[in-house]
Amino acid sequence: MRFLVVLLGLLAAQAVAAMGFSEDPQEKLTKTVSLGPLKSLEIRGQVEFELVPGPEGWVTIETSRALFDQFTVSNWWGYATIAIESGLRGPRERGNVKIKITLPSLESLDVTDQSSGTITWPGTQGKIRVAENSSAILNLQGDDFEVDTSWKTQVSIRGHVTRLKVDLRHQSVINSQGLTAEDVEVNLDENSSFESGQVTRGTGLARHQSRVVVDDPEVWKDLRLREDSEKRSRAVPETPVQ
Repeated sequence: MRFLVVLLGLLAAQAVAAMGFSEDPQEKLTKTVSLGPLKSLEIRGQVEFELVPGPEGWVTIETSRALFDQFTVSNWWGYATIAIESGLRGPRERGNVKIKITLPSLESLDVTDQSSGTITWPGTQGKIRVAENSSAILNLQGDDFEVDTSWKTQVSIRGHVTRLKVDLRHQSVINSQGLTAEDVEVNLDENSSFESGQVTRGTGLARHQSRVVVDDPEVWKDLRLREDSEKRSRAVPETPVQ
């Protein structure tokens, strides 16, 4: 009986050791997957990402072995998802997920669930939605863009566009000081904030204690303010007397 107990103990120890060495959940893995042609892309699950133009659609994922088990990349007829899934599979494993995406073109992008990234848009027009405590830096060059933010997200916009339409809700913030645009239309609600760059013409509506910060109030003379919202002029520092 004693021999049997000792034998079982040795076997258990070997099993634990084998699992620890061959299946380390914290081991870093890198994998590259072809995305194929895309119209729309959703990114979610607390991931860090970079999206850049490229001749073909690829995504490179770097994360731990444990998180690879909950990682999903799918493309259904041009509508793709890159995500960490939790849901019924239990709590999300600890660790970081870093993603680099290259795309020749894209029509729309959704970034949700506390994800963050830098986006150099592959094209001259598109629709971008950032939500659920996520953040993004957008580099835009082109004709026509729409940016939608909600639920305490933060977005920075740079570049040059002909037309920009932005919708902000639920205490969202957009800073576009690094952007020049000919025509900007804003729609702010629920204590959100928009900081404008160089604009030829600005229009829109701000509601429920929202704020629009501008360089030239005259450019934004058609902005409508409701429910304690305000338009602020960026202060110009005085030149010190020599």
